[in-house]
Amino acid sequence: MTSKIDLRDILVAHWQTLTTENGQGIYVWDAVTFYALPVALGCVSSWQGWLFNAQIYYTSTSVFGIFAGLLLNVQIGLFNIHVRNWRSPDNTLYKKALADVENAKRVTLRQLNANVSYLIMIASVGVVMSLIYYALPTNRGIYTAILIALYSHFLLSFLMSVKRSYLLFAQEYEHES
Repeated sequence: MTSKIDLRDILVAHWQTLTTENGQGIYVWDAVTFYALPVALGCVSSWQGWLFNAQIYYTSTSVFGIFAGLLLNVQIGLFNIHVRNWRSPDNTLYKKALADVENAKRVTLRQLNANVSYLIMIASVGVVMSLIYYALPTNRGIYTAILIALYSHFLLSFLMSVKRSYLLFAQEYEHES
């Protein structure tokens, strides 16, 4: 595979945002929440015989497409936060405290960039899958199960990114005062 479309680094970076603080492993509940739960929801939908109609697939294409574009704009905003230069204080103790805050901000920005990149990738996959499912009207049950798993995984990952964004901006607002 060409390195220009090799997305493994995004997958690895996103996965690493689920690791413990010391980086020694993945939080079990995170793996369950972000991966096992969406798959379970997809399995339940298949078991229950839920079926999306063609309009849902058509709408899903739009929803995932809009999210992909909006998330690209979020990445631009995050980069602007990263490159912002703050006036360096004269006080040595304050410089040390500010350096700690800046380090925490960099960690959060790195994690958020990984999560947003991953969400853009998932949204892009969602667009393609929805288009395929819209065009191929056979075996809608498995299509519904896959999209339910994808939607729920996307939603949970999106909520994690919202929480990280909140923490990042809370740090920014504290820094301004």
